Amino acid sequence: MTHDARRITIAPDDAGRRLDAVLAPLCPGMGLRGRRRLCDEGLVLVNGHPRRPGHHVATGDEVVLVDAADGTTGQGKAGPSTTGPSTTGTDTAEAAMAARTSAGTTSPEGTACDAEALLPAPGPVADPTGHPKGEDPLAPLRPGGEAHAAGLRLILPLDGATDSPPPTGGVPRLVAVYKPGGLHSAALAGGRAPNAENLLPALKLLNRLDGPTSGILMLAGDTAGERQWRKAEDEGGTRKTYLAVCTGRLERGTVVRAALDTARRTVTRVRPCDTDDRLRHTEVVPLAHFRLGDLANLITDDTAGAPACDETVTLVCCRIRKGARHQIRAHMAHIGHPLLGDDVYAAPASPPPGRMPLFLHHSRITLPGFSAACLPSWLECLPDAAAAAARRILLDDERP
Repeated sequence: MTHDARRITIAPDDAGRRLDAVLAPLCPGMGLRGRRRLCDEGLVLVNGHPRRPGHHVATGDEVVLVDAADGTTGQGKAGPSTTGPSTTGTDTAEAAMAARTSAGTTSPEGTACDAEALLPAPGPVADPTGHPKGEDPLAPLRPGGEAHAAGLRLILPLDGATDSPPPTGGVPRLVAVYKPGGLHSAALAGGRAPNAENLLPALKLLNRLDGPTSGILMLAGDTAGERQWRKAEDEGGTRKTYLAVCTGRLERGTVVRAALDTARRTVTRVRPCDTDDRLRHTEVVPLAHFRLGDLANLITDDTAGAPACDETVTLVCCRIRKGARHQIRAHMAHIGHPLLGDDVYAAPASPPPGRMPLFLHHSRITLPGFSAACLPSWLECLPDAAAAAARRILLDDERP
C-alpha cells in the first residue's frame, strides 16, 4: 500500500480489507471510531466516491482523505455521504492490526515483533453505572488493575452481534477477554500461579485455554449469560475459530473425527476410532505455506541462536464447536502435522533447534447473540501473504 499525506493506493495484499482499517496510515493516532466517523461524514473517498466504513477496498483503489476543515481534496468538494452510518459489524481483528500499524512500535532488537505492541488493541472498558465504587466487575481489566497487568484485555463484541442486553449496572451478560500465552485460564491443582479466573473474581469463567495458548476467553457477567453460553455449546451453536501454524505442508482441508480419551489431565490420547459427535470434530483449513526460517524472530536458542530453516510450515484455520482438552493439538498431531511449539504432541524430530511459543490462538468466537474476534500477537511476524490470509479468514468467518 503506497500513500502520501492525504491519499493511499491499495496494494494486492490489502485487497478485501475494510476501509476504516486501511485508513490507519492517513490518521496516525486516531482510533477506529474516529476513522469510522470520517467515513460516515463523507470525508473519505474511494475512487472519487464517499464510502461507508465497512466498504471493502480492491487492488488499485485510490483512497483520499478529505480536509475536514474545508471539505476538499484539492480537486473538488466532497459531497455528503449518502450511505448513512455503517450497520456492519466492527472488525475487531482489523482494528487491532490498524492500531498496531499506526503505533509503529518496535522491540529493542528493532524487529516488528514487540510482544506488548502486538497485543490486541484493548477495548475501552465502559464505566458501568449502578456499581458502587470498588465493585465494578470489570475494574481489574482497567489500566492499573491486576488483570490488565497480567496481560488480559477486554475485547469488545462485534457491533450488532449481541442481542443479550446488559443486566442492571451495565455489565454485559457475556464478556470476551484476550488471554496471552503463558497465563493459565484457571488455577491448577496445588498451584499458586496467577490465572484469569482468579484475576476476574466477579465474572464466571466459561471456557478454558491451555496455558501456552493465547486468545479469547469467555466469561459470564450473570447467570443468564452462563445459561446462554451452555445452551449454545450443548446445541452446537457455538463456533470457535483458531489460527495455528503446523509443521509440514498441509495441502488440503480436512475434518478430523478421531475420538479422544481425556482421562489423563496432562495428555489427551487419540483413540483408534471416529466419533459421530460433531461437537468433538476439528475442521482444518490450510491458509498459507512459508518457511520455518521466516519465524526466526520468534525462535530463541541459548547457544546456537535462531535457526534458519528451509522446512515448510502451514498456517491453518481450525474450527471446533465445543471441544475437549487439547483437542486441536491432539488432532493435528494425529494427522501428521503437529503444531509448532507444541512440546507435548510433536514427534521427537519435529521441534526445530531453539525454543518458540505455541502457535495456537483462539481468534474468533461466534454464538447466537454474540461474536468477538482478535488476532494473535505473532501474526505480524508471518510473511505478508500469510498474515493477509489470516485477516481474511476472520473477516469472512460468518457461516454457521
